[in-house]
Amino acid sequence: MLSLKENTSTTLARFPEGEHIEGLAWSPDGQNVAWNDSGQLMVFSIAKGASRTLVEANKNQKISGMGWSWSPNQAWSPDGKNIAFVLQETLAGSEAQTGLWIISAKGGTPKKVADAPSSHLVIDDVIWHSKGKMIFVTGYPAKEEVGYEHWVMENFLPNEKTNKKDKLR
Repeated sequence: MLSLKENTSTTLARFPEGEHIEGLAWSPDGQNVAWNDSGQLMVFSIAKGASRTLVEANKNQKISGMGWSWSPNQAWSPDGKNIAFVLQETLAGSEAQTGLWIISAKGGTPKKVADAPSSHLVIDDVIWHSKGKMIFVTGYPAKEEVGYEHWVMENFLPNEKTNKKDKLR
């Protein structure tokens, strides 16, 4: 990761050599970067110059969903409060089981918001809608990694509490 300033570059962070890093995604405010290495979902704070682990996959799981997409901050909710990711079961000999999960960017317990449909057991490439009300994912059958289908998921967030004053406006 490099910082560009006055036509020079400064290294902000180095990733471990030989480690597969996927889906670097800037937070909407530009202060953090999220990524995964299949086993962990990490966030790097520019201000603190340090990384922290938000989610660690179990032995038979893989974290993904933050693929190299056209959207610069695909995994982050537009308000920067949450990060969406995919968790896939990888136990040999079993059907792939993939779910869409959300975690607070501050950390905490992830919440599963959807399972992949039985026709397309593997989902990936998470992209939040700019209003934060929908998430776009791609999906494909577990046995063949071609023939993508795309879904838009909406109404997965809890209803916002409204203030009486807001109702009168």
